[in-house]
Amino acid sequence: MRRLLLLGLTALSAGLLLQSAVAAREPVLWSASQRSGHVLVTFSLGDLAPGELVVATSPRRNRVGALVASVKLRERLTPSSNTMRLHWRSRRRLRPGIYFIQVSGIEADGVTDCTPPLLGCGQKWSNVRRIVVPSSRY
Repeated sequence: MRRLLLLGLTALSAGLLLQSAVAAREPVLWSASQRSGHVLVTFSLGDLAPGELVVATSPRRNRVGALVASVKLRERLTPSSNTMRLHWRSRRRLRPGIYFIQVSGIEADGVTDCTPPLLGCGQKWSNVRRIVVPSSRY
C-alpha cells in the first residue's frame, strides 16, 4: 500500500513539474472577454517577458502560431504587476463582431535561435480565445 502511495505521489509531482516547465516556455491565455468594446484578458507568461495582445477576426495562424489574418488590434502588453496571472485591458475599443484573441511573451534572457535576428524572433504565442462584442442598444 505504501509503495502505491509513493508511486502515486511521484507521478503527481512529475506531472506538476512537467506542467510548470511547459507553462514557462509558452504563454497561457486563461480568459478573454470584453466590456464596452475593450478586451479584458487574464494570462500567464511563466519566465517570459510581456509581449503583445493581438485581436483578429479570423483564427488563422502562421507557422509560429501567431494570429495573422485580419488583425484589428495590436497592443504592447505592459502589466503593472508581476504575479503568476496577469490582467490587461485594451486601450482601444472594438466594433461589434466576433474576434479571436491571443497574447505573446518574449524570451526574457534575450537568447534566441534566430540567425540573423528576425522581427518577432524569440516571441512565443498563447492559445487563442474567442469573444463577441455585441451591438449596443440605446
